[in-house]
Amino acid sequence: MALLCIATFSSFFGTRLLGEEAYEAGAVLTGVTYDQGIDTDEDGAYNYLEIGVEVNVTTVGYYNLQANGLTNDLGYINVWANPSTFLVIGIQVIDFRFEGVTIYISGLNPANISSIILYDANYVTLGELHEVPLSRAYSYAEFDAPGAILTGAIYDKGVDNDDNGAFDFLDVGVEVDVTEAGDYNIQAYSILQEDSILQEGYRPIDVSDSQSAYLDFGIHVVHLHLDGAKIFSSGLGIARISSIYLYDKDYISLGELHEIPLSRVYLYTEFDAPGASLTGVIYDQGVDTDGDGFFNFLEIGVEVSVAEAGEYNVQAYGLLARGFGYIPVGDSQSASLEIGTLVIYLRFDGATIYSSGLDPNFVSSISLYGADFEPLGELNEIPLSRTYSYSEFGEAIPTSVGVKAGDWAKYNFTGTWQSTDPSATEPPQIEMLREIEWVKFEVQSVSNTYITILQRHHYKNGTDQSTPPMSSDIAAQFITAVIPSNLSGGDVIPGTAAPLNSTISRSYAGSNRVVNCMDYSGSLFGMNTTQTMYWDKATGMLCEMFMEISMPTNSYVTTTSTSLVMIETNLWKIATELSCSVSKSAIIEGDSIVVSGSLRATLSGKTVTLTYRRPDGSTLNRAVTTGSDGSYSDSYTPDATGSWSVAASWEGDSTHSGAISLSKSFSVTPKSFIETPLGIATIGGGITAVVIIAIVLIFRKRKGKRT
Repeated sequence: MALLCIATFSSFFGTRLLGEEAYEAGAVLTGVTYDQGIDTDEDGAYNYLEIGVEVNVTTVGYYNLQANGLTNDLGYINVWANPSTFLVIGIQVIDFRFEGVTIYISGLNPANISSIILYDANYVTLGELHEVPLSRAYSYAEFDAPGAILTGAIYDKGVDNDDNGAFDFLDVGVEVDVTEAGDYNIQAYSILQEDSILQEGYRPIDVSDSQSAYLDFGIHVVHLHLDGAKIFSSGLGIARISSIYLYDKDYISLGELHEIPLSRVYLYTEFDAPGASLTGVIYDQGVDTDGDGFFNFLEIGVEVSVAEAGEYNVQAYGLLARGFGYIPVGDSQSASLEIGTLVIYLRFDGATIYSSGLDPNFVSSISLYGADFEPLGELNEIPLSRTYSYSEFGEAIPTSVGVKAGDWAKYNFTGTWQSTDPSATEPPQIEMLREIEWVKFEVQSVSNTYITILQRHHYKNGTDQSTPPMSSDIAAQFITAVIPSNLSGGDVIPGTAAPLNSTISRSYAGSNRVVNCMDYSGSLFGMNTTQTMYWDKATGMLCEMFMEISMPTNSYVTTTSTSLVMIETNLWKIATELSCSVSKSAIIEGDSIVVSGSLRATLSGKTVTLTYRRPDGSTLNRAVTTGSDGSYSDSYTPDATGSWSVAASWEGDSTHSGAISLSKSFSVTPKSFIETPLGIATIGGGITAVVIIAIVLIFRKRKGKRT
């Protein structure tokens, strides 16, 4: 699983080989370069050799330059630079700098740049220059001398801190001649064993130490401590230090030594035994968990002798068939062990053994680690109790592919870096990651279980960059973006020894999905890794990934983390909700009713259908369009009295599912008699009759008086 996280992180940085495919370059090297010495501290010596490389740009975009080495007739100076920059159309110059200290230490006078290579944003080669002459031959003495050098002298002794008669560590004193006071770092890597029995010469023990210190002017000895338990676990005597390095405060190399002899050969038995060790005994058996007559696993029991209770980790990888063939299976178990001889059980996937067609009879390697994953012992090519036939194991679960060509998913991307070391600076590759806004995986092709996926990065400045396509047979190989779609918690992902931890429900890209989860945390070579990934069960597409890597250095810790979270996809539609309401529950005949509502997804410009149901059961559809906030409104005058209802619906689109609202009721009541035309006519006629009668009575009255 430690390799899994490395593969996942490195998938962001790929290269593409074009073969004979035609490719139109967006920029070319003109062949013109510029060079000058740069004295930044004004001490009369160059801190850098600055190089300018002329580029003719015909397409705006990001370009990468790689420059390696300075040469003359006598040798090669190991300097390099890899600038990346955004270039506009026209003749442009890309500047970079070679470290002056490195040139000085070489003792060579540089005359040529060994190689300059121009790449586009996808690291497709656009041009190369070799043995490019400088404007003049520079003397190494023109450049800054290092502030300190290794004298070549070392001092060694075994140290027994706990007075138990065995060395806890090997103390190695490294002599440094300091001409400029400042902060320096000294590192030692590997002890070389002398195997006099097998006559194989020197072999390395993986031990190391690093010390940073402020050193004043003069000769100093910096002490490094090499772990005694690791030396004991090697089982052989030690005779040399493999390599020692000296760096300044900016980690510029100031010197190195290789294969430095110790004052004497130390026996491994002079050092403290580790808290636990492998006895060399293993047990094995086939395990049939589902009772179908075939082994689901090959179970390996590893015997561990524990002298000091604590946390330990046992890892076993690979099975070997007699004569030829390797089966890529493995397992790892961590456990709290008490003092005594104990057995740790590991399981190898039976389906992978079956698929190999090979009959295993050896375990390739078994390793024991301590609580901090320091190696405590290793076994290689351990024979099984018998040769197993591959046909004894269950056939692999058929691999189901849940994606097709054209399927895609888009992810929010975040990258962070932090260090407790106040002098640490953020690496340039982390700065590039921080500029990524989103990442998109798109399935280019599917052939049986063989999938090709294109990965595209969209940067915050609006530019896009595609990495080389990733191709894999997901029935046997692992790629982060897609796994088989027929897996559940407990199943092993093909191509790994990693089982899925659980199957749960989570929300991604606007929809609740059933997803498979895999968690991993552990340490390897001092690097602490935590990784969590979720894949959609129905399709196998990655939904979320989080990875954090922390590296302790002395008393400081540097932590890098990256995360992907799916925000859009065409594999499923985003669920939407549609509301509907009426302005009144009852209106009078002839008045209008206002029907309004909104799409919860706040989708604008979408057509919503309002279905009105009349009192006689007939329906009437009216179309309205949502506004910028996803709301809609319709004013309608019903054409009949009685009980009405209205409901809203929309069909959805390519990324959103449709929705239907709840039905809303309202009533239309008849007007009162006085408000009807007949009522108005009747009332009007009655008033007229009264007026006429009054006039007749008045005239009659007048006529009587006259008589």
